[in-house]
Amino acid sequence: MTDEEIKLTEREMRLVSLFQSYTGATVLDCLADDEQVVFLVREGEFGRAIGKKGVKIQELSNLLKKRLKVVEYCGDAASFLSNAVKPAKAREVKIVPGKDGQLTAIIRVDPEDKAMVIGRGGRNVGIVRRMAKRHFKIERVVIE
Repeated sequence: MTDEEIKLTEREMRLVSLFQSYTGATVLDCLADDEQVVFLVREGEFGRAIGKKGVKIQELSNLLKKRLKVVEYCGDAASFLSNAVKPAKAREVKIVPGKDGQLTAIIRVDPEDKAMVIGRGGRNVGIVRRMAKRHFKIERVVIE
């Protein structure tokens, strides 16, 4: 993880508190918009976060009336990005430096999963991009 401090809004802090007390999983980051909330949980705590057969996450989603997504943290940027695009399977993840010195992640997914990974209006890939920037200083994320 980068040394840069992650700043959460008051709303995101309340969501993190609720999520942690409900699931027992440790949240490292949270991104929320009007339709969806994405929680980044500590490595190895994904199962605890979603519960058996996804029951905990489904109950919390119904309570909040929002779609919830849980992403498991990984110290390796490529593995982290692979986790971030799930349930799609990343066939390949490459991190390449640009001419300007900024890092770009190229994530290859199956063609039938590409639309889901990008999301309506680029919403899903935007969330992946924000998390990659916050945790690994990756400026660009390209889905192929």
